[in-house]
Amino acid sequence: MTAKTATCTVKRVPPDFPLYKGVSFTADRIEAVRKTLPQPGGYKWLDEYIDSLDPVKDWEQVIRTEFNYTFNEFGGSIPHTTAFINVIQNPVGGRTLAGTGKVFGHFHGHDRLMDANGFLFSWMLEGLTTPNGKAEVERLNRLHMRLAKRFPGNFADKDDFIIAIVNLALFPARLREVFGLPPLPENRRIARLYWSRALWANIITELGPARMEDFPNTLEEMVEWERQFNARPHEPIDEGHRAAEALIDHFCWQWFPKPLRFIGREFILMILPGSSIRKHRLGERKPWLDSCIYYGFRLMLLLQSLAPDPRIGLIDRIMVEEQKKAGVLPPRKQRLSMPTVLAFLLLTGFAQFLYQNVRRDRE
Repeated sequence: MTAKTATCTVKRVPPDFPLYKGVSFTADRIEAVRKTLPQPGGYKWLDEYIDSLDPVKDWEQVIRTEFNYTFNEFGGSIPHTTAFINVIQNPVGGRTLAGTGKVFGHFHGHDRLMDANGFLFSWMLEGLTTPNGKAEVERLNRLHMRLAKRFPGNFADKDDFIIAIVNLALFPARLREVFGLPPLPENRRIARLYWSRALWANIITELGPARMEDFPNTLEEMVEWERQFNARPHEPIDEGHRAAEALIDHFCWQWFPKPLRFIGREFILMILPGSSIRKHRLGERKPWLDSCIYYGFRLMLLLQSLAPDPRIGLIDRIMVEEQKKAGVLPPRKQRLSMPTVLAFLLLTGFAQFLYQNVRRDRE
């Protein structure tokens, strides 16, 4: 089944999606997370609190607090898309992902994003040093070993695991680089390094438990490791192309109405390294559209920076999800206003792009 064929079988958008799958956050688990979170303060309190922490000793609290109060579904779906496209530069990964068929499944492979959220929410909020966080890594290991029985040898290369973790860790820095924003603060970078190494320490490949000496020791080593991985002469394969296209298709379908899905595709291409675009034959970037998205996205971030820091976080939404499962609350609606907001920001960005060019011509 090709990605194109699978896409054509989708007739309508279901009225409701769960935010995550595969894990049940009981009342006790939710309360345990709440007890670790800070009490929101004034208008701008989040950075001040995080800056008061030691990223070496308190890295888990840095990760937990920032993730809880800054996560949103749109932002969360971006690294899910780009990280897996980067991972499957290795032909083994492309064959495996295409072979499972999950990215071509119901509703553009949306199940895969919900599964990924289930793991990530526990790792970020409960923490990788807690019994629940470790149990979720073990659940991922069991999933991989079941797949290894179908695809022998495909889960043996440690580098396929490392690149996935490195991509997740470096994503915020990559996003800032693409959109010309200030670098990620040092304390956040350090915390993400420790988080990455804690995740790697619990990973099991077909050849056995992860070895810490195989994982980058510093932020600089992590960036260099990713650069060297992207520079490898991986063989382009059709399965990798189809899987990458399916991942992009899902992102566009989830957030954009059909007439605007070209915007979502270009957004992903802007964030992907050139190596992924070439190896998966995803086509050329469009400089004029990149400029529009660049200004529109920066405007969105500017508006967010002017708003007060959030007082309600992801753990509150998780509580609602669990109540919904129990039939206490009505289903959560999906895809309400984001396409409209993004379309407005794109038009604003396009206007800014035109203004900059007209002014440059006059000068």
